[in-house]
Amino acid sequence: MVTAGSDAVPHIFVLRFYDKTACHTRCSVVSRREEGQNRPGSEVKLFLKFSSRVHPGGICIAQSLKIPHEHKPSDFDKIIRQLLDTRYARTVVLFASDEDIRGILNASKRADRVGHFLWIGSDSWGSKNSPIHQLEDAAVGAITILPKRATISGEFRETHRVWRDQFLVSRSEPLEDEQTNTLQAPEDAVTKSRRCCCLPGFDAYFTSRTLENNRRNVWFAEYWEENFNCKLMSSSKKDDSSRKCTGQERIGVDSKYEQEGKVQFVIDAVYAMAHALHNMQRDLCPDVSGICPEMELAGGKKLLKYIRSVGFNGSAGTSVTFNRNGDAPGRYDLFQYQRSNGTGSGYRAVGQWTETLQLNTEDLRWPQGEPDVPMSVCSLPCRAGEKKKVVKGMPCCWHCEPCDGYQFQADEFSCKLCAYNMRPGANRTSCRPIPIIKLEWHSPWAVIPVFLAMLGIIATIFVMVTFVRYNDTPIVRASGRELSYVLLTGIFLCYIITFLMIAKPDVGVCSFRRVFLGLGMCISYAALLTKTNRIYRIFEQGKKSVTAPRLISPTSQLAIAFSLISVQLLGVLVWFGVDPPNTVVDFDEQRTIDPELARGVLKCDITDLQIICSLGYSILLMVTCTVYAIKTRGVPENFNEAKPIGFTMYTTCIVWLAFIPIFFGTAQSAEKVGNASSHCSFLLWKPTSISISMLTLQREAHSCRPITEQHSSSLPQFLNIKLVSSETSSASASETC
Repeated sequence: MVTAGSDAVPHIFVLRFYDKTACHTRCSVVSRREEGQNRPGSEVKLFLKFSSRVHPGGICIAQSLKIPHEHKPSDFDKIIRQLLDTRYARTVVLFASDEDIRGILNASKRADRVGHFLWIGSDSWGSKNSPIHQLEDAAVGAITILPKRATISGEFRETHRVWRDQFLVSRSEPLEDEQTNTLQAPEDAVTKSRRCCCLPGFDAYFTSRTLENNRRNVWFAEYWEENFNCKLMSSSKKDDSSRKCTGQERIGVDSKYEQEGKVQFVIDAVYAMAHALHNMQRDLCPDVSGICPEMELAGGKKLLKYIRSVGFNGSAGTSVTFNRNGDAPGRYDLFQYQRSNGTGSGYRAVGQWTETLQLNTEDLRWPQGEPDVPMSVCSLPCRAGEKKKVVKGMPCCWHCEPCDGYQFQADEFSCKLCAYNMRPGANRTSCRPIPIIKLEWHSPWAVIPVFLAMLGIIATIFVMVTFVRYNDTPIVRASGRELSYVLLTGIFLCYIITFLMIAKPDVGVCSFRRVFLGLGMCISYAALLTKTNRIYRIFEQGKKSVTAPRLISPTSQLAIAFSLISVQLLGVLVWFGVDPPNTVVDFDEQRTIDPELARGVLKCDITDLQIICSLGYSILLMVTCTVYAIKTRGVPENFNEAKPIGFTMYTTCIVWLAFIPIFFGTAQSAEKVGNASSHCSFLLWKPTSISISMLTLQREAHSCRPITEQHSSSLPQFLNIKLVSSETSSASASETC
């Protein structure tokens, strides 16, 4: 049975104090002493148990430290260092003895941390001066609790003296000499608004105790040695260096004395037993004075039942009852140790606990003159865009980790990836769309191809105008003007595709890209292939017979060229049917490590493989044309049109071999478009322009040179016959040259 109130009350009181001061979410540190009467860690376990009841999430315990039973100053220094490891957790809840409290305060002074910690003391600290003597500066701001105390009325003393004489002890020294002895706060204290009242009579009684009149107390001799720092007998635990006790020492005269705050509860416990015995005697021995046989045989369980059912006014003037757990109602005063320039320092009542906490927050004063409740946390709040990584076993302690890459802060404990088309905002608390770009006309990847394409278009138009102007001349007719016009058309389309590759993608632009991407080259290579194939067949046929080969007329040549071109057009139509043109935004090509540099690329829905497949047929025509150019390299000089064509094909093959790996190795769409446009322009500008010039110049030179007998001997017979019959026209052509 506990008359001082449940052990849970101080713990719940501390938790409610956190609520009142808006500190319940902040970290506190519990430090306690391993005392013989408690299981190791029992105070801490009880504190944690009730913290989880008051707050479902529990109160934050940054550290749970224990003071060794046999300690040294270095042990307290170590505790302070450990407390400073969580430098933002300033609140320290102490379940410790006076000696331990002094050790903690002393260690905080040695560490030069006066005013850093916010001490919360249990009822073992109370309003006593002994724990803080000469350590007042380190204790400023400390919050403590103390069971309520009051003076005993005369009626209460008289009634209980009768029960004492009847049931408890036979005394030769009655308590008639009791007198009021109120313990005053120091004159310079700030507690003038309330005085701490002690039990009257007890001080007079206790200070009158000596070794002679208090032999019944087996612990009194040990207390005497400790109180007067002397040694009574050889079997004493005191060292031999201690002086010998005289027995004439007086408590309060030769030693410091202060009434313990829990004396009233000892008295209440004694009178609870007296009430229980009185009620038991009244029920079991109604007609007998004193103890009867039935009472002697009642046993402890029956006595416990009577104890739990007692109810009376206690020494503090309040009702003493017990609940089913054997605890009396807890009534506590709340104190804060304060310092004032005008009135000195002392304990000031700032509230009380009677089932609920009543706190006068306006009376609270904090160290270093802080106007608000000092912040006490294990870890500072994380900044925006950072998540908390909680320390294992310490729910209020965490490390702040930034959300990196494309992550944003989903909540205080986690980061999540933004959607594929989003990137984190500036403070990483949300996501925002990734900017969408396309190849701009002012980009270097566009300017250079456009410049080359313009030069190519001008050159192509110039040649076409020249051919049209001299369309009926022998030179133009001899060059195969039909296929030349087809070739120039293909070259022109190849240059035009540069502008389609740079234009803003939409369904129309993407459709034209698919059509013209491979069509221009297909037309060009189809014309060249038809021309080289005609020369090859003519000279191969001449080696075998005098009959001219089939399909060498201009109409036949155009039919062959358009047949080759139709294959490309058919493939494009199939492509349109299987995969209709569309635009997409590619967020992968420019998804950089830094989200701020990430961009989405607006482009046509054409893969790299589709581009190569579209150009694959043109490559096949180019390779075939190159093979024929090699086979016709030995024809007579006047008819060796295959040589400049061969030179063109050799150069084109080399450029294509460089273009394909560069195209696939390029990461960004803008660069790919630039590479494609530049290579298309170069493929057509350099080889084709040179070839056109060579064809024109050589055709002009060959047309102006008469055909000698040496030349004619190497020609097929059907060409010789035709040349002899047209000798007059050749002469006229020479005159024209």
